[in-house]
Amino acid sequence: MHFCATIPRPLFTSYTSGAFMNLGFVYVLIVALGFGGWPQLARFSGLTSAWSTTILIITTAVTVLAAQWNTLSTDPAPTTRGVGIVIVGGLANSLAMYLFGAKLMTHQPQLIPVAQVLMPVVTVLLGYAFFSDPLPLRHIVGIGVVAVGMYLMST
Repeated sequence: MHFCATIPRPLFTSYTSGAFMNLGFVYVLIVALGFGGWPQLARFSGLTSAWSTTILIITTAVTVLAAQWNTLSTDPAPTTRGVGIVIVGGLANSLAMYLFGAKLMTHQPQLIPVAQVLMPVVTVLLGYAFFSDPLPLRHIVGIGVVAVGMYLMST
């Protein structure tokens, strides 16, 4: 979902320091490895799901704060409305992280891929519902493919 106006760019491209670089696919792979790999790393660590999820959240907060510090220090102060909306999102994300770490990883790890595959479907549908994002036929077909995949991965 996009919360701010952006200049449309071709899929899987990035513009860095005025130079055109085709790094979008690399970013996608890193994101997929990070989001898809951390549950496996948590299992490999031998820590309980509560500890691994808590450490993940703290590490993520510190890392993102450090990476975004220059932007945060020069951006205008956020509005109260904007902060409130993001806090609600943070609470929803916290509940999701808790359920993911404390329930899915511990009791039903076979459902982890289903949760991860469902995320883009939720993003597309919420964008359509709240921001009038287009819902072209290819997205509808993709949602059907995801539904079939979720069924296959959960059985």
